[in-house]
Amino acid sequence: MFKCSVCGKEFESGATIRGTRVFCPECEDEYTDLLNEVVFNSLKKPGQEIEEIDTLVDNNKAKFDKFKIPISSIKMEAAGMVMRFRR
Repeated sequence: MFKCSVCGKEFESGATIRGTRVFCPECEDEYTDLLNEVVFNSLKKPGQEIEEIDTLVDNNKAKFDKFKIPISSIKMEAAGMVMRFRR
């Protein structure tokens, strides 16, 4: 039995571990969708992706705070996704 670090829901399968946090499938989907939105929107400004990630994450800080992940880790994850996409 797992307990989601975000919503507190108890569940039996589908846990995602992010650092010391356990996410239920719904919270993981919400986090992934929000992160993908940041990455997608940052790619609309070629050559300025990293600066745009900073801006977009800062603008959505209230939404990201729910997940209790350091903002710097979120920015690094988004930057990594952009770099993989650019290859």
